[in-house]
Amino acid sequence: MLQDITEKKVWDVIAIAEMFETPGGEIITIPLAEADQVVDDLLEHGSPRYIALITSLNKLSIKEFQELCAIMWLGRGDNESVTFEQLKNRASVQNRDYAASKSLLGKYLRAGLAKLNAIIE
Repeated sequence: MLQDITEKKVWDVIAIAEMFETPGGEIITIPLAEADQVVDDLLEHGSPRYIALITSLNKLSIKEFQELCAIMWLGRGDNESVTFEQLKNRASVQNRDYAASKSLLGKYLRAGLAKLNAIIE
């Protein structure tokens, strides 16, 4: 059912989202080329979780990000009376900050993938 994003990329985002939810999470290193943006984001938002997520989300194409948002919304239960395609169309580039700020992003993505797999089977 996924057309634009690979399941591996979704699991990568889940791993980053959940990394900061448990003590002793791995440290993520940010490439030097992105250092200025990371410092600006850190000063503005002050959260290593946010920085790691936004860095990961910014690497996704627009279509990949739209599909990721649709998976998140599906997992959150926002799919009543709308199709997966309609959920994808609802996402926009500006929602990257929104997605990164969701404390339950990993949980929503896990649930969304489970629902998609249930639809396929």
